[in-house]
Amino acid sequence: YLTYRIGVVPPHSRSMAPTLKPGDQYLINIRAYRRHLPKRGDVVVFRVENGDYLVKRVIGTPGDWVWIEDATTYLNGRPLREPYTVHTAENWNEPAIQAVVPQGQVFVMGDNRDRSEDSRDFGPVSIKDILGRAERIIFPWNRRCTLDTSIDAADTLTGSLLTVGHQSKPRLKVTVRLSI
Repeated sequence: YLTYRIGVVPPHSRSMAPTLKPGDQYLINIRAYRRHLPKRGDVVVFRVENGDYLVKRVIGTPGDWVWIEDATTYLNGRPLREPYTVHTAENWNEPAIQAVVPQGQVFVMGDNRDRSEDSRDFGPVSIKDILGRAERIIFPWNRRCTLDTSIDAADTLTGSLLTVGHQSKPRLKVTVRLSI
């Protein structure tokens, strides 16, 4: 049975830089989520409505509270330390976003926050739409490596709002910008 597929970052895509750069070829483990759910920090490949595939990093899993304000991402009330991201607070003109990730979905963002269209734009992604986990860059040779899946927010590894002292916060609905 096929376990891996090869993905190629399109020449125009910079949403996952510096982790994935245009032209990078990477392995996608298509069996990664057959027995367990995506984890925070996983780099996932998923299908969008028009049939294309996108590559983004999982920031929030079901039950997590994600809050983004002034170029800082908070997970369950704690700021994330994300050394793999690229964004500048001085270019940040996005409205604050707050969301509780629904069951069966994940909140994803590109590592290049200034140039990524992600859950801030189209909302959480259904786990059913995930093709697999991007695990390793295989080409070009000088960039061969295993993808960093670490995500660090103190005390967030325990899970949902209820485990990190947010019992008094109301469950919030996803706020999404629409472009028409």
